[in-house]
Amino acid sequence: MFLFWAVSLALGKALLLVPPSIINFAPHRVPLSHPTLLLSAGLVLVLTALIWISHRYTQVILFGSLFFVLTLAPTMKFLPFWADRFLYIPSIGLCYLGGIAFQFLYSRWERLIRRILAVALIGLLAILEMLTWQEAEVWQDSESLWLQAAKDHPTFPKLHHNLGLAYLGKEKLDDAIGSYQSLLQLDPQHVPAINNLGTVYARKGEFDSAMSWHNQ
Repeated sequence: MFLFWAVSLALGKALLLVPPSIINFAPHRVPLSHPTLLLSAGLVLVLTALIWISHRYTQVILFGSLFFVLTLAPTMKFLPFWADRFLYIPSIGLCYLGGIAFQFLYSRWERLIRRILAVALIGLLAILEMLTWQEAEVWQDSESLWLQAAKDHPTFPKLHHNLGLAYLGKEKLDDAIGSYQSLLQLDPQHVPAINNLGTVYARKGEFDSAMSWHNQ
């Protein structure tokens, strides 16, 4: 049962049905009753049925599916701490299956339908390129990465801490203060955040505030 739901979650993330997660140390929990996860589980069942129906005369669906599952298997131990980059290699299996499906349909339909398929494929590639561009913006530097991560997981203290460090490295002192204050609302006893607040105020020249934080 664990394998079934893990594969369903991975398939949903690979097909962009389940919200992405750019880091692997904040838990990314999706309820089993979530509609997109249920849809992913349905797709897993359909794929399993196709493997069973087609295995007598072709192994291509089995090959693509096994490639996806077997290259995914080493990362399952990290659930629910699962980042999207764990799907880079397994997604090759899905791309292979998609290519096989496209070739099958393209070779059997009329010219008009072929053109529609070709246009749909070009549109899909354009959408994926746009999404890749947007994701690359997130990975532009530490500030953009931790800012997006903190938005995705606002209750996870470590992300606010890392975002504060990124701001501090860029001398964005007021932003760093905001990040550490957000962290302390989640964990009032977070010692590194308290010390870093003292450091930030010292850099701003507000030494009374700096001593107050360092003495806590």
